[in-house]
Amino acid sequence: MDNSIRRCIKFLVETETTKEEVPSELIVSCIQEIMTGAASASQIGAFLVALKQDRITPQLLHWTSQKVVAFAVPVPIDGPVFDIVGTGGDHWDTFNVSSASSLILASMSIRVAKHGNRSQSGRIGSADFMEALGLDINLHDTKLLHNLKELGFAFLFGPKFHPAMKYAAPIRKEIGIRTLFNFLGPLISPARPTHMLVGVSVRALGPMYAHVLSLNSRVEHAWIVHSVSGMDEIGLDCETLVWEVRSGQISERTIRPEDFGLQRRPVEEVVAGKTARENVEIFHKILRNDPSVAAYIDWVCANCSLALYLHGTVKTLPEGVQMTRDTLSSSKALNYLQLLLSNQN
Repeated sequence: MDNSIRRCIKFLVETETTKEEVPSELIVSCIQEIMTGAASASQIGAFLVALKQDRITPQLLHWTSQKVVAFAVPVPIDGPVFDIVGTGGDHWDTFNVSSASSLILASMSIRVAKHGNRSQSGRIGSADFMEALGLDINLHDTKLLHNLKELGFAFLFGPKFHPAMKYAAPIRKEIGIRTLFNFLGPLISPARPTHMLVGVSVRALGPMYAHVLSLNSRVEHAWIVHSVSGMDEIGLDCETLVWEVRSGQISERTIRPEDFGLQRRPVEEVVAGKTARENVEIFHKILRNDPSVAAYIDWVCANCSLALYLHGTVKTLPEGVQMTRDTLSSSKALNYLQLLLSNQN
């Protein structure tokens, strides 16, 4: 039987030399068949291998991500919603700064829907971190939406909100190479965030993600960041390359730790613990403003400062750093975490 995914595989093979762009309607039909179980395992595998990385364009990523979100469990929320997320794959094995920053941001009245998963590469994933912290990553949808609306935070566990991804998941694992789905993670939050801080581990992904987000009318303001030391995070040891998306327009800049009013620190000062529990212990020290984790505090402050700037809460990065420091020193973030933990039933 002829279907879209079969036609797409044939198209990709026949145009391997010319690299002709895949028609958007064909790729959308392929995703439809994958997500509904209409495509066979062999067809999914052949499609993912045939669609090489050099054929993945911003337009293709945009249409694919929109289709995947359409199949996700909806998170109906009006108004601004923030997400801090990274592509992973930078091999630095650093602390879960995005997850930690998300919770601290929420304590500052920034609504955050943190979209994440378990570790796929030996690192401690955001879901592993949240679970070790005591948060229920499988919280009932009604309670989760209530907490997002009333308390300003929700963790959206990938497998729970993307059940239709189950058809491709085992095949991706068997193939063992980076495919189209590896690029989708930061782009498929069912909360459809309006503001985003996205870390990319490869410099070339910066302009690509910026282009994709510029095509998404829901995104009001986003920064895509890549530290020159190779992290999918803001660097405290070096300059960070930034691609800014604002109302569909893209601009580029470079920021330094000094722009935040922070001193430079080596990456080794913000390494992850060996377990999720050890990362949680570091986070509790951050929330208590413990000077023994000063480097981690600086890193969280930089992330939160950028998010506050993107959100329009502050006008300068040093102002955002100071606001974060005040939140930590007043125990506001610590009290907020306790509030979240007590509102899971």
